[in-house]
Amino acid sequence: MRHYLGMHIYDPSRGTASSSFTYWDGGTFVTETLRRHKGHEFTVTERIRVEDNRLIYKHEITGPGKKHDEREINFEIP
Repeated sequence: MRHYLGMHIYDPSRGTASSSFTYWDGGTFVTETLRRHKGHEFTVTERIRVEDNRLIYKHEITGPGKKHDEREINFEIP
């Protein structure tokens, strides 16, 4: 079962908006954010999980023209 927590921010004077929600996907904490900046829209998805002795952070960004990038960083846990 997933429990969602959401938030929305809009600033018409700057032409910006942001909507996000967070949830657990198994043992992974996920935040998905939709952002709009001066008419351009992009999505950011962040995932945080622990495996063995590592904290793993991954983000994916999809922007205008469906351009996509993702990165994953592993932190050793002492």
